[in-house]
Amino acid sequence: MAAGPIGDDLPRSGAGHPDAGGVGRAGPSTAVAGGTSLNVAVAGGTSLRAAVAGGRVITGDGLLRLGTAIAAALAVVHDAGVAHRGVKPDNVLLGPDGPRLVGLGTARTMETAGTTVTGPVTGVRTSMPPEVFTGQRAGTAADVFGWGCVMVFAATGEDPFHAESLGCLMHRVLSVDPDLSAIPAPLHDLVAAALAKQPHARPTARHLLAALTGGGSRRHSGG
Repeated sequence: MAAGPIGDDLPRSGAGHPDAGGVGRAGPSTAVAGGTSLNVAVAGGTSLRAAVAGGRVITGDGLLRLGTAIAAALAVVHDAGVAHRGVKPDNVLLGPDGPRLVGLGTARTMETAGTTVTGPVTGVRTSMPPEVFTGQRAGTAADVFGWGCVMVFAATGEDPFHAESLGCLMHRVLSVDPDLSAIPAPLHDLVAAALAKQPHARPTARHLLAALTGGGSRRHSGG
């Protein structure tokens, strides 16, 4: 595929349906602790990070469809009592059937999702929410923060929080509001709310989805 913006050509994948969007992983179905089992599809495609590295950004209706698909996947996961814990550009696949969120194998039930930084930080630092750095519980609201990071990355080709050192990165995540000037008006306020420093100030995935599909107003999450 030639490099360039991804707009109306981004597959629709049922965007607009209350539970649109793929919940998948590159492997068999996943059983989640606590007695809840999620049936997840085997997913394929190019990761959002790889697509952007190839010179692409997502614009217009394509950005709305991407956000809706990820929010829908998170709503399903959160409704099952699970925090995904891996919402980042590497775990968003752009396939012929639309965007899919993978990496569900890293998910934990909400009761065990209180991960904090107690040693060397691993993973994609720029998708970590402030609560990870301050010893607070990182639950479903952390996934919503990751959604906001993915939306900024898709629209700009840059992670919203990036720095050369962990100390500088922590300062940015904890104290600096990212530049959202590239996010179009219909999505700007939702992305800003998703990137709120306090977990309780962020919308839930279900209400984020409702706002994206015109089905309701935003409500806040404390988890």
